[in-house]
Amino acid sequence: MPSMITHDLFAKDLLEASDLHLAGEVERAFLLGAQGPDPLYFLRFDPRYAAQAPGTVAQYLHTRNTVPLLASLRRCLRLLPATREPAAHAYAAGFLAHYALDSKAHPLVYALEYRICDAGVEGLTRQSKGEVHHAIEHELDEVLLYRRTGETVAAHNPGREILQGARATLDAAGELCAHVVGMAYHRKISEHLYGDAVRAYRAVERLLWSPTGRKRAVLGAIEESARPFSLVKAFTHRPLKIERTWFANDSRHDWENPFTGELTRKSFMDLYDEALLLALDLTRAFEEGPFDEAAVRTLTGGVNFDGDVPSDLYEAGAIA
Repeated sequence: MPSMITHDLFAKDLLEASDLHLAGEVERAFLLGAQGPDPLYFLRFDPRYAAQAPGTVAQYLHTRNTVPLLASLRRCLRLLPATREPAAHAYAAGFLAHYALDSKAHPLVYALEYRICDAGVEGLTRQSKGEVHHAIEHELDEVLLYRRTGETVAAHNPGREILQGARATLDAAGELCAHVVGMAYHRKISEHLYGDAVRAYRAVERLLWSPTGRKRAVLGAIEESARPFSLVKAFTHRPLKIERTWFANDSRHDWENPFTGELTRKSFMDLYDEALLLALDLTRAFEEGPFDEAAVRTLTGGVNFDGDVPSDLYEAGAIA
């Protein structure tokens, strides 16, 4: 991640800035692709897919060598029926947008996460990094949504507004995902896994949508009676009219990239703009070629979704 609202806004910016002319269900496929592997996290407790470990697969796709994954997007399109190719093609282009924003923005998110967890707040350690990570990304969502649209989640239901797509679109994306994961990592997943993951994501977002903040407060208080910090509160958007957040680093304070050790003053929007340029380059190469592993490595520097350059010393297909 960043989270779903930011990825959706980013994808729409990319459509405006690029030569991609999409509409209707094909555009919805692109916007679904812009959520990347994230929907797979929402099937981690589904017994139908326990053997396929979709949450672990999502983590694997984020953290391991991304070059073969991205290159496989283009190669696998030819394996699909002609009727599914337009939606799958658009989904793949959107997936590249997700990668571009993740790879550029994640170092800042992780730097903030580590700083907060290590700040000496009583009861707060890196064991709570998930809650901190989600809280950072959801506040960035809130700020970007209000800056760009003047709306909050009081009127904007992410589970309804963002995760759109007909069954045929989900089927096309699911078939492509199955081929890509198989080709890139020799891992077998069901063609139905992606579609069911999106439906689960929609259900969670609609369940947790708190247009007044009351549901968030009640569910969060229940959770905090059993654990120090609430994941529900961290994961649920607040109906706040906010245009600034410390997490965006608009004042450009120094921070250290946790993967490279580089000191930088880049703001979130600086990274957002860099990501847009990268997404333009990736989608242009995807459309015009070449888009093999060599081309992808040149464009991305081998950086994964987390913003790190992973070791190549992984057994192909092994998920640990």
